[in-house]
Amino acid sequence: MANVSPIDVQKALHGVEYPASKDALVQLLLSWPGGVPATAAHAPGEYGPNVALLHRLGAGPVPVPGPHRLDPAAFERALARRRPDLVHVTWLGSHVGTVQPAVQVAAVCAAAGVPVVLDAAQAFGHVDTDLGALGPGADVVVYGTSRKWLAGPRGVGFVAARGPLARRLGPLEQPEAHVAGRLGLAAALAEHRDLGPERVRAGLAAVGAGVRHRLADALEGSWEVVEDLDEPSATATLRPVAGEVDLAALRARLLEQDGVLTTFAGVERAPGEMRAPALRVSGHLDTAAQDVQRLVSALRRAP
Repeated sequence: MANVSPIDVQKALHGVEYPASKDALVQLLLSWPGGVPATAAHAPGEYGPNVALLHRLGAGPVPVPGPHRLDPAAFERALARRRPDLVHVTWLGSHVGTVQPAVQVAAVCAAAGVPVVLDAAQAFGHVDTDLGALGPGADVVVYGTSRKWLAGPRGVGFVAARGPLARRLGPLEQPEAHVAGRLGLAAALAEHRDLGPERVRAGLAAVGAGVRHRLADALEGSWEVVEDLDEPSATATLRPVAGEVDLAALRARLLEQDGVLTTFAGVERAPGEMRAPALRVSGHLDTAAQDVQRLVSALRRAP
């Protein structure tokens, strides 16, 4: 399959708007040496809009079957069978708070000579995203957004590339610069640095574990916590054990009646893995026990 030209990509994207992190991926693919990659490998649990964007731009899928928590050995076997132009990995999904072994997968890709692109939108400022374990020859690109765990402004994202690929990529800057957003991102990064990234990660992991343990204990038999209870992220994901629950309506009631903000996670977030919607709870460093108890009480009243 031939690589797709930037002109074809621009036609495919005509009239389409993407958030900052997805725009970062678009700009990356437009600047890819030789045109948009023809093939992209990804796991079943890959973020659905990422997969849709790759396919829309002409990057044909190369499925890598395996468990929910990515298995680097599965990628090694898949790359040996068929070498794609790139591997795309979402470091931390938006449908479940499992921290994927992205660095280990990237090491496997580097050994096979395949570039890896990491979506760090949910991971950056949240979990450990240090790539120091990879050698200088590893072709790795990381992209993300300001507005999630850094709590920066909307409308600005980032792309960082390392390895020989970084020198071959075309220009990634757009002609129009969101200068205010960039200043806001810089301020958010400075605050994150001053707080101490390790302290922030440890605090968020402790909040996530505390929320999941409390929910699993208090809602046993009616709701299931999807993640490992001690997963090192702040995200807790719930599924009803039995019966049909309109989770979108429940999410609206929780916000309106109880002042509890949750996220309705539809199957479109990970269509290759999700079989039913889920309810996502994202605590932060200021989450208190009474906040969790308010959620527990509200869910106990839910049909």
